Amino acid sequence: MNRPRPTFAIATSINNVVASFQVSGEFDARTVPQFEAEVLKCTESTPDIDLAVCLSAADIIDSSALGALVRLDTGQRKANQSLTLHAPRPFQVDLLEITGLTQILTVSSTCEHCR
Repeated sequence: MNRPRPTFAIATSINNVVASFQVSGEFDARTVPQFEAEVLKCTESTPDIDLAVCLSAADIIDSSALGALVRLDTGQRKANQSLTLHAPRPFQVDLLEITGLTQILTVSSTCEHCR
């Protein structure tokens, strides 16, 4: 059975200290490669930059997306840079708390970087 392509988009903006990625739609196993490619493109062109991921428009987040965020956070820490998840919706906060990721990832309830 052919499933329709998931609705997913990434809005990227870069200033001199932070690269921001606003994720919208389904952030899951099918869309993580697109997210990772976008982040890689940014970090390769501007390696010494902090990252912000705005989750306010993400409708779905699965374990693949969580894994991508943990990998991204690990890479940022190794590079002495930061990753902050911004504006998670209530179900996303629950997911991050249940999985224990609020103990690992930096989470902010607001996002000055979101559009």
